[in-house]
Amino acid sequence: MKFKTFVKNFVKKATETIEAVERFSELEGEEKKERLDDALTKFAIKALDQCGLNFALKFIIEKFVIKNIPVISQAIFDLIEKRIKGITIESLGEG
Repeated sequence: MKFKTFVKNFVKKATETIEAVERFSELEGEEKKERLDDALTKFAIKALDQCGLNFALKFIIEKFVIKNIPVISQAIFDLIEKRIKGITIESLGEG
């Protein structure tokens, strides 16, 4: 697994987890956020163990991505919440 794949899978997992927590959880806001962050942290650690990245890149992900999962998950949540009509990956030149 390459870094690009790691990021893509992380965003997919975050989206799926946000939807599941919102839909099926009777927890309140802060508890939902903690559950989301815990699930994403576990996912990221497991993915790093399987991805075959070099030591330096793994170190950077551990120190900057995993430690900032609460910030990243909130940003993903905010983007999902604000879905901008008409914007697609293809319109941004990523497809």
